[in-house]
Amino acid sequence: MDKIKYLISKLYKFVFKQSISGEAKLFLKNLGIISIGYITSLIFAFLFQILAGRFLGPAEYGHFSLVNSVAMFLYIPMLMGISTALIKYNAKAKQPKEKSQNISSAYNIFFILSITILIILILLSPYLTKLLSVSLEIFYLSIAFAYFYALDTLSKATLRSLHQVKNLSFIYSSFGVIVLFIFLIFFWTGKLDYKSAVYATFCAYTFAIIFSFFKIFPYLKFKINIDITKKLLIYGTIGLMGAIASSFLANTTKILINKFLAEDLLGIYNAYHASSINLVYLANTMLMTVFFPTVAKLDSPKLIIEKIKKITPYVYIFVSLGVFIAQTIIIFLYGNKYPYDFKLVILFAITSALILEYGLYVWTFAAEGLKGLKMANLISVVIAIINLSLSFYLIPHYHLYGAILATLFSYLVGVIICLQTRNKFLIN
Repeated sequence: MDKIKYLISKLYKFVFKQSISGEAKLFLKNLGIISIGYITSLIFAFLFQILAGRFLGPAEYGHFSLVNSVAMFLYIPMLMGISTALIKYNAKAKQPKEKSQNISSAYNIFFILSITILIILILLSPYLTKLLSVSLEIFYLSIAFAYFYALDTLSKATLRSLHQVKNLSFIYSSFGVIVLFIFLIFFWTGKLDYKSAVYATFCAYTFAIIFSFFKIFPYLKFKINIDITKKLLIYGTIGLMGAIASSFLANTTKILINKFLAEDLLGIYNAYHASSINLVYLANTMLMTVFFPTVAKLDSPKLIIEKIKKITPYVYIFVSLGVFIAQTIIIFLYGNKYPYDFKLVILFAITSALILEYGLYVWTFAAEGLKGLKMANLISVVIAIINLSLSFYLIPHYHLYGAILATLFSYLVGVIICLQTRNKFLIN
């Protein structure tokens, strides 16, 4: 353990040209704890993805991906950005009473919003299924998936705001184990289709939510604090456009592949996405679990931005290379129904590095306060519009290449804008 600490200290000094500080040590310690849970989850969740892809085949695997993608749009009005707002304000709260008021207000908002949105979605389902080009069964499963995901997101955000990294680590590791175990039960009983993968995910979310609830329960008071509710809603609403834009960026291409191309191509695309960009999303979430609450406590983001500048070259080298190697191995594990395409792997590897750098800057801006959050949202909206426009043109003409090229160019524009915005933060 001492040798590991020594190596981390040396690496930190090599990259940042200064000795490691107490705040940095705490950050790395928490990141290490979270990493244990995430790596465990990553191993089991990827086994689940690979087995789901192999056993279900590209068409059914594509249906599972579609449920997930549609849900990522439906959960947004259920949550209204209050999970991010809770982390922002609770990370700075000193007194238990203040934390309790923030958490209670967040859950009161969520339950009122989610029930209202559930009713609206069910009433509008005949129209929304036509708009999204999905069956009623997939749409209803997406509604349920969205609810589980929204409540799970809020639960984890609450633990993040309380800096309960050990509990978060346990939840992340348990999620991967449970989703794989339940899916294998479906396989052994011979009841295997895309709904098996969906129900296995529901079970994993249910465990995570129940476990989180027992940790959060002492803070819950079923009283509405108007001032705190307004504060959370204002920050959350401002962040809403960013959440919508992020969902567009992550899921538009999959929905349009389903619309314009064959079902099996969606399954193949999801295999490439899961073995590259999903890896980066997981790494980004793991990092932000510790990073965002830490940055939110700082008076100025200048120091963090300077450090991001210094690690950027390493991000592009190691992330691109790491994703290329991982994706090459994982695609072969998916089986013969998922053909290996060298050019697709290269494009996904480059896109993954862009996404990670983009995420570091955008979350740093958002942690600055309402001004920074508005800036982060504006950047996300701009590149979401670019992604949507390019996807409509490129996917029908260039198929899977068009889908990943639309994502790559969108994030490239996002990184360029972030670099310009970064300079303004450094000057101010």
